[in-house]
Amino acid sequence: NVYSPPPIRESVQLSFRHTPRLFKTPLRQSTRKREEEFIIKNRSKLRDNALLVDTDVSNVDPTWLTSKGDEFYQRGDIGSAINAYSEALNADSTMVETLIARAACYLDIRDAERCHTDCMAALKLSDSIETRFETDEARLLFQKKLLMTLGMAY
Repeated sequence: NVYSPPPIRESVQLSFRHTPRLFKTPLRQSTRKREEEFIIKNRSKLRDNALLVDTDVSNVDPTWLTSKGDEFYQRGDIGSAINAYSEALNADSTMVETLIARAACYLDIRDAERCHTDCMAALKLSDSIETRFETDEARLLFQKKLLMTLGMAY
């Protein structure tokens, strides 16, 4: 009983592609959130970067961007909130709730002109897309919030 090794297998060439990174440092779980926030906050300035190709749906999903803006706003990071809301509106300009949220941010930084512009755009949109609101009460509540924000801008 002499042991015979199995025959030699054919060689195969494998190639690996690593996900490109915007940052030249290794990806660490501890810094991931800060990196994502940095990208969202500075996305408009980073558009020309070849590594910032929107392959992740969260980078172009207006609902995700709006919720990210809400998180920034709740933490008091108004500039990042405005950027996130603006990106959401670039992806879907019919999001009246996002327009109002951005108007509130402008109100917080005392930019009445931009607040007024967003409120008026939201008012026009809300009149033209009545089907977005489930009930008349929801639409009236939205318009009340909108008009209060607009009134505070003056």
